[in-house]
Amino acid sequence: MKYIFKAIILLLLFACKTSYDQNYIMQCNYTKVIGDSIEITKNRIAYIDSIFIEVLDSNNINLYTYFINQYPNSDSVEIAKDKRRKLFLIKEKVQESKYNIDSLLIINPCYTPVYKNIDYLNNKSFKISELYNSEIHPLNPYRNRYIIGDLNTINEKGESKGVYEVHFDIQNSWEFKILFEFAKKQQINQDSLLLLTPEKIKTLKLSSKNKKTFVHQLQLFQNYYHKVGQYQEDEMMKKYSTYRGYKYTGQQLCFCEITNDTIILIAKHVTSARGASRSGTLDSTTNEKVYHYFEAFPIGKDRKYYAPHNRIISRNWEKARKYTKYDAFRDSLTGGGNSRVTFFDGKVQLPNFLLIKPDSKYPRAMKQNGIHEGSLSNMSRCMLGTPQSLGCFRTTDYGSKFSRWWIPNNANFFIFYDEDKYTNKKISEENISGLVLPFNNNKEGNRFRLWVNKKYPEYAKSIDLEKQGSCSNCFIQLAWEKYYIEYLKSKQGKKLNYIIPKMNENTENLFPTNKS
Repeated sequence: MKYIFKAIILLLLFACKTSYDQNYIMQCNYTKVIGDSIEITKNRIAYIDSIFIEVLDSNNINLYTYFINQYPNSDSVEIAKDKRRKLFLIKEKVQESKYNIDSLLIINPCYTPVYKNIDYLNNKSFKISELYNSEIHPLNPYRNRYIIGDLNTINEKGESKGVYEVHFDIQNSWEFKILFEFAKKQQINQDSLLLLTPEKIKTLKLSSKNKKTFVHQLQLFQNYYHKVGQYQEDEMMKKYSTYRGYKYTGQQLCFCEITNDTIILIAKHVTSARGASRSGTLDSTTNEKVYHYFEAFPIGKDRKYYAPHNRIISRNWEKARKYTKYDAFRDSLTGGGNSRVTFFDGKVQLPNFLLIKPDSKYPRAMKQNGIHEGSLSNMSRCMLGTPQSLGCFRTTDYGSKFSRWWIPNNANFFIFYDEDKYTNKKISEENISGLVLPFNNNKEGNRFRLWVNKKYPEYAKSIDLEKQGSCSNCFIQLAWEKYYIEYLKSKQGKKLNYIIPKMNENTENLFPTNKS
């Protein structure tokens, strides 16, 4: 019993000693682990830094991308992103990294002058420094803007490129940044901003400096809305131009802005460039000039009709809008403009005409062309995106107003196209990957037009679908894609000898649903 008692005492003492020793050992181990962790972390940071030094030395887009993805928590990631972003402005660096330039330009066509040899005289591209507006003061932020006429209608697969507009996102514009930030804090929506008066502004809690900037941006914003924003339409999206058949389409104006070592695509608007020319003779009876029109493209012997590098040297107005002191003030910020209205042949108004001047390096390029709103005829509107003009760049009503507002005077205008991809050819219905119109004559088409106007009058009005008209144009195409199934079940639709096509993944709307 005495030995058992001693054994218990020893066990207790040993247990106590062990607990103390264990805690001590654990504490030592913890300190060692922390020390080891710090050492490991230091070594890892040193290792990552050594890799980054190698990446910096290589100065390669792919290696920067690898570093960013592999070490997202590194302190050097932001530097890597900045370095990589700048390299995308250098054509040779993009080619070195084996990027598909055509694929990149589908995402952002604003890099076209940098990546493509659009200077056909010297077979070279333009440097980033040549994109800036050299006629505007270096501190004027509007000097960073330029535009591109992207005139191909056929893509790399030989298909119709299609038109997919992107409209200006005013919320992301630097021009109204302070205004919108203040409005957000004060819970003021855009509609309320339009109603703000100078008297109301005086009651706002703003410093004198901020109030001045706020008033400045508010006036510009209200002017933008009343002269441009309220005319904004749905973004046009179509695979083909539809008017008496289907034609290749895809011509567009790209609005670009250089910001923080990158180029941002601000907007894309549909356009129609040269597809025709004319010759005139005097009528022997009236002694008036009579014109004969014929197809003409800026290709082959006429390749130099368009210069790859141009400037916008005059910004005119239109009869539908009054030119006010606020418009004059904005023009003073953007390099100049005027209230004159341009007329074609002295008769037909060309609203918001922006005069294009080819660079002197291209003496054979045609002068006196411009950007303006196109004709209001159904054919002209349906054919937007397909070459059809006499040389000017036609666009929509909203497109012309936005162009006049956004593009500064003397801005660079670059024009690009491949001769074998510039066409307005008709496409056979067998090669159309979408719903084609089934009407054989205007009687069948008008029956459908009338049905839509009676059943969906608001929709018909919104797309300008008249009760009578062509059985093959963009307006009836839109309506057909929206209501063809319902129409074929109706009394009128059953008169149409038409079988609903089997839909599969390759079948698409020729006019996809608008994003806006």
